[in-house]
Amino acid sequence: SPYAGPNGPEGHRRFFAPSFYPLPGVGGGALIGRIGEEGLPFYVGKGTSGRAEHNGLLYLRIDDDRLGDNEGHVTIEVTVTP
Repeated sequence: SPYAGPNGPEGHRRFFAPSFYPLPGVGGGALIGRIGEEGLPFYVGKGTSGRAEHNGLLYLRIDDDRLGDNEGHVTIEVTVTP
């Protein structure tokens, strides 16, 4: 972020996502996800594992209100087990 400085998928350590971000209260700029187009956002961060409650596409994005002023990349590994 040009305002908060760099951070990884866990989000910023000092600046937390405000109420108008997709997932408020986590580190600003954190990696978040949702399952399906109507699913609720959840924190992914770094090294997270979990179990999906329902089927659907996994969507991942940065927890930010303005995506165009960010830069960088993150490598994601997703393992699906029945």
